[in-house]
Order: sequence, then C-alpha cells, then structure tokens
Amino acid sequence: MIFFIFGEDSFRANRKLQEIRHYYKERFKNLNLFQIDFEEDKKENPLENLKSITETSPLFQEKKFVIVKNANQAPSFLKDKILLWLKEKNVAQKSTTILLFYEPRGIKKTDKLIKFLLENSFKKQEFKKLSRYNLLFFLKKEVEKQGGRISQENLNYLINFLGDNLWNLENEVKKLISYKGGSEISKEDIERVCTLDFSPGIFKITDSILEGKKNMALKLFEKAIKNGESEISILGAIIFNFRALIKIKSLTESKISYWEMSKKSKLHPFVIRKLYPIVKKNSMDKLKKTFNLLAWIEKKIKRGKIPPTFAIELLIVKI
Repeated sequence: MIFFIFGEDSFRANRKLQEIRHYYKERFKNLNLFQIDFEEDKKENPLENLKSITETSPLFQEKKFVIVKNANQAPSFLKDKILLWLKEKNVAQKSTTILLFYEPRGIKKTDKLIKFLLENSFKKQEFKKLSRYNLLFFLKKEVEKQGGRISQENLNYLINFLGDNLWNLENEVKKLISYKGGSEISKEDIERVCTLDFSPGIFKITDSILEGKKNMALKLFEKAIKNGESEISILGAIIFNFRALIKIKSLTESKISYWEMSKKSKLHPFVIRKLYPIVKKNSMDKLKKTFNLLAWIEKKIKRGKIPPTFAIELLIVKI
C-alpha cells in the first residue's frame, strides 16, 4: 500500500504524515516503523535499505510502515531504479507493507516516478502554500484549538510581524497563548512576546554577519543568549531578517516609499527602516547565498543533526 504526501507547505504536509503514522501505530500493535531519506541518507545506499526492509518476510503477521522521504531529490538514474523496483515488486498491492512517500517541496507531476505515485497511491494529498486568506483562517483555528483568542486585525499583524513560515508561526502562537492564559492576544502582546524578530541586537548580528565581522557577530550572539533568548529564536529571527532583506532588495529599484514597500512586501515599516541600510550595502547574490546557508543550517537543527549553538557559530564563521 502506498501513500503520497507532497507540497511546498511542509508544516501541514508533515502534520498529515504524523496523523497517518499515528493512525496505523494505534491500529496495529505489532507495527514496525522505518524511515528512509534519499537526501540525508544518500551515502548509505537508501534504495538497497528500502528493498531490505520491505522484502524481508514479516514475523507473526507484523505490518511495516516505511516513511520514504525525498525520493524525488535522488539522481535521475536512481529514481528510475526506484520506479522499476516499485513496478516489479508490485509494492502498491502488498498488504503487509505501507510505504508513505513524503516530498516536502514542489514537484513536477510529469516526472515518471511522481506520475507513478500519483496514479498508484492508495491515498495522496498535496499541500500547497496557503494564500493570505487561508493562512489567516488556518491560524485562527490553531489559536482557538489551543484555547487562545485573537482578533482578525491582530492575526494580520502577527503574520506581518513574523512572516508566513508556519513552523515559526506555530511556535510563536504557542508562546502567546501560554503567556496570555486564555485572555485575548493583543498587538502589544505580539510585540512583547515575539520581540526577537524586531530586536536591535538581531539587526546588528545580521549586519555583522554580512560585513564579515565574525568576532562582533559572535559577541552579539553570546549577549543575546545571556539576555535569555533561545538559540532557536535567534536563528529564526536571523532567517526572518534575511528573508526580509531579499524582499526589500527586490523592491529597491522601484524607488517607492517605505509605506508602499511595506504594502508590497507585507513587512512592517519598522523592519524596512531598520534593514534598508543593510540592503544598500549588499548584493542580491550575497543575500541569497547567506539565506540558503541559513535554510540548510535550520534543516540540520530540526533533524537533530547539529546542536543550535554550534549551528549559529558555524553560520557566523562560514560567512
């Protein structure tokens, strides 16, 4: 049996993956869980590992649940081998093995492997990036589900304040609800609890990183930690700043006001005023290169590959 979960909205896609995993774990007491990642485990012969797991005869009618991540990121020759194996072994019809293919990025539906998964999956679901309206609706439900209250106006402000990354928004919503204890969340609460993205110290760290002032960036990072900020929050704020820098840089040639820039980029005018001097000093190529490194480091932290403190120090040293 094959499931196929995919789409650019990795937050909701991952949530659906966990729901399916939990359902089968509750249904079958002898369920054996496995995970193969064709991106992270590419040096460990992931296809052979997948074959070994699925083709070994189960004992005592046990079921196997195998999460197969990033098969679409494998080289073309390997994707052809995966497809051939799926067809030859008729994996889609096997009742003892559940394969859940998970692609947390955009896909080409004309790709041979993707086309096979779309046509032969028992269930498939795509998670596109939410529109602004749907993002507001989704977050409103999340807040209410966790026992919190927030107005539409302040929900809009929260998204403008933090950006549209659902992983980050979910964490901040939890912090806000815990802070308010059931009372309605105000604009002031958002600025007080989610302060790091607008923290002057984070702007200084961002500037120091881009200027190659490694010692200064490390000192500012250590100071933020001493002031009680968590490593994850600091990294999230730096990522927010670089995402904002790229947005602002793309609008600088238009010669528009801060207010118009804020409207088009959906960033708070305060952020634009703080980041604009940094934008003027750096090229788009440098901003994008640094942002890509940040995204790579964030992924490593989420997967438990490197500790957060070391990751941020690594980022500062590498730039």
